[in-house]
Amino acid sequence: MSSPRHVLILGGNGRISRALTEILLKKSWSVSSVIRTEEQVKDLEAFGAGLPGKLNVLVRDLEKVDSQEKAAAIISEVNPDSVVWSAGMTVFRIDRDAAVHFTQAAVATPTVTHFLTVSYLGARRANAPWWTEEDWAGWNKVNSTFLARYYEAKVAADEAVITEARKRDGFIAVSVRPGGLTDKEAGGVLMGQTEKARGMTSRATTAKVVALLLESKNVKSRWLDVLDGEEDAAVAVERCVREGTECAEGEAIYSK
Repeated sequence: MSSPRHVLILGGNGRISRALTEILLKKSWSVSSVIRTEEQVKDLEAFGAGLPGKLNVLVRDLEKVDSQEKAAAIISEVNPDSVVWSAGMTVFRIDRDAAVHFTQAAVATPTVTHFLTVSYLGARRANAPWWTEEDWAGWNKVNSTFLARYYEAKVAADEAVITEARKRDGFIAVSVRPGGLTDKEAGGVLMGQTEKARGMTSRATTAKVVALLLESKNVKSRWLDVLDGEEDAAVAVERCVREGTECAEGEAIYSK
């Protein structure tokens, strides 16, 4: 019998991370959850109590992870087979810099096979070929105004998912890109190169998609957009994996 999977979740106290932690622990996987403060430890440990998997909670300041080496030290300490990035607080130091350092460190660690990050559907530098010009104008307005700093950080981190994953054969790096986040229960999805450029996605559904991608045997490195919809999430993930759906299409990094 193979050993249970071990996932390092960065930003473990967020609502998507907590939902993902519950899913993975119910599968009897091990989860190492990195959080910001000691005050969060007991609550998160209580959240995972009674589930069949093993939960280990670590307090680490991701804002101080300012190099690949520091990210690698945390990965080495935990020794996971997979890393999930769902953190964010200080836009450039965490959402961009620390995220990129962990992507690089995961690629450079032979025992890590998967790196998944949670971004958002509009984090791109060029119009998606399946969107209209009106769709792109709407995202440009959002990304250049109230989401401007967040946009610059997330698009840089998403680009690293593509460029860094190319450095190691067989390494899997996926950016899961939901729409506006809600606290609704997990449900169906609209996934891939969606006909809708904007919409809502529940955090529970986002976590479910991340878990399904961690389990997938044939997924390749890519971006995947996901909105609330009618298709069963497991069916949608299997379809996107089988068809090689790539939501980074249209970006400069996609063609390099």
